[in-house]
Amino acid sequence: MKTISLLALFGLVTTPAWALAVPASVASEEVIVTATRTPQLPAAIGASVSVISAAALGLRQAVGVADVLRDQPGVSINRNGGLGGVTSVRIRGAQSDQTVALIDGVKINDPAAPGGGFDFGTLLAGNLDRIEVLRGPQSTLYGSQAIGGVVNLITRQPDGPLRGSADAEIGELQTWRLRAEASGKLEKLGFALGGGRFESKGISAFNERRGGRERDGYVNSAANGRLTYDFTSAVQLDARAWWSRGEVDVDGFAPPTFALGDTPEAQVTEQRIFYAGVTLTALDGRWRNRFAAMRADTDRVSRNSSLSVPVTFDSSGVNERLEWQSTFDLTPHLQLVGGADREDAQLKTGAPSSFNPNPPQARASATLDGMYLQAQATPTDGLTASFGVRRSDDDRFGEAITTRATIAYTPNDGATILRASVGEAFKAPTPFQLFSDFGNVFLRPEQAVAYDVGVEQALLDRALSVGAIYFRREAKDEIDFVSCFGNAAPFCAGRPFGTYNNIAVTFADGWEATARLKAGRWRAALAYTSLDARNRTPGANFAKRLPRQPDGNASLDLGYAFAAGHSLSLGVTEVGKSFDNAANTRLLKGYTLTALRGSWQVTEKIALYGRVENATDESYETASGYGSMQRQAFVGVRTKF
Repeated sequence: MKTISLLALFGLVTTPAWALAVPASVASEEVIVTATRTPQLPAAIGASVSVISAAALGLRQAVGVADVLRDQPGVSINRNGGLGGVTSVRIRGAQSDQTVALIDGVKINDPAAPGGGFDFGTLLAGNLDRIEVLRGPQSTLYGSQAIGGVVNLITRQPDGPLRGSADAEIGELQTWRLRAEASGKLEKLGFALGGGRFESKGISAFNERRGGRERDGYVNSAANGRLTYDFTSAVQLDARAWWSRGEVDVDGFAPPTFALGDTPEAQVTEQRIFYAGVTLTALDGRWRNRFAAMRADTDRVSRNSSLSVPVTFDSSGVNERLEWQSTFDLTPHLQLVGGADREDAQLKTGAPSSFNPNPPQARASATLDGMYLQAQATPTDGLTASFGVRRSDDDRFGEAITTRATIAYTPNDGATILRASVGEAFKAPTPFQLFSDFGNVFLRPEQAVAYDVGVEQALLDRALSVGAIYFRREAKDEIDFVSCFGNAAPFCAGRPFGTYNNIAVTFADGWEATARLKAGRWRAALAYTSLDARNRTPGANFAKRLPRQPDGNASLDLGYAFAAGHSLSLGVTEVGKSFDNAANTRLLKGYTLTALRGSWQVTEKIALYGRVENATDESYETASGYGSMQRQAFVGVRTKF
């Protein structure tokens, strides 16, 4: 393959940083891996990134990953109904399918989805150890789709002595949840195992305040595992697996009105993720290499028990990747990171009906080869700069070149940090957009360029940290679905219902501000985002706000830890208004969510906890016509060993 042969001249390839052996000089809870694919301290990172630690997930008593992400700067979510409903995550005004989602380094975006995005509604926090959210264009390191950013979900690492934990909780709407995990290292063998089960009778996906009466429940089972084996200090085998199966009742658009309403529909989603790799370390740890193969499968089946042919849709999306990667510390002040990868995306879809109960499945595939090289230098104390470039080669549209540069400067050992980054990104057309019944084989990749600049300042002997970042992005050739009813455009020929086309030009800019305080037993975190995301495509919707992009949001987390280990916290999330459609005719009002949480340390190993979500019983919609979770109370017990 041309990309790999060219890169071999350098003899350098990079590994997913979360899989690297972390150098002792930077091994700490503060290390961030997603921003550069190598372990770095925050003061050396020029990109905009936030970390949700295991401790924060525990204090928040997190269930759904999307609800945790909603509180992060620059992030917004939309959900069709209650937990388990289709859930989109948008970063800095980008579309939901312009976010790359990873679990332990494995890309989990679904090629069978029209835009190739990831449905966060199926993902529970479960046994996650931390979440890193990287904002801004990241195609240089992460390839196609990383226009808005990257969400990296990291499970427990198999190291240290044997340890584990388990939770059990119950709540309103006949909700219950079980979760358990264990990890450790026995000489050369390391392991991490986890699993969980969640069930809830749920709410009506069709908003009850609009007439919804049927409760739409959700059931989810999940398991994950990881094994490592150290053949020698320089050779390590790594195998990982993740499995999840969720079934959610949904509401649809039944005839004759085809308006959203109560229907006996359900969707089953099963996800399987596999990873196998070997790490080779040489030159006294200065050269770290990994060869890896990974696969992510997503199967979806939709059923309607009232129809003569109950299965109304089924799809299978497969993403297979080969990566050859490493990091080379050329000098104490210069690190080279490069990589080569091949991504094969495949889909199968079918839509049975009473008219055609056994239609042929639509099949399509696409292959994307890539290579990248990044240099990161520390020419003087406190100054870190990086520059990277990627060449991508798609089997349909050809070549794409993207670059990224970052700089971080601290004159006082991290008390003040100045950051800036500029980067390009692209998104290849998905197999569905190219080859489905609505496909267009002449599509071009979406393109974007963006920059951000900010400052972070520590005050009060570093008990308080405040920061602000300005960001701006311009995108072109965004792919939209176009109705062909009465449309005489050439691309509509032979497409009676519609097709996909490169038509959209968009713009987004705004501010993100954060503040973190830790004073004695008090802790507080504040995040604020102001966003202006606009359609710049000539036509009727020019200058209109992009759909489902709030004009701002804010979150506050305030907590107190008692001497005996008990804790109390208050969480407030405010989301600004947005529009549900491109014409800006359907308003989604802003809303405020309040949560009360507490825990009681019974013994050193056992704690009782409880929370009230949406304590003020706010009524709101994140997608027009769909309901949202009302006030609910939960109690549980957690144990660890």
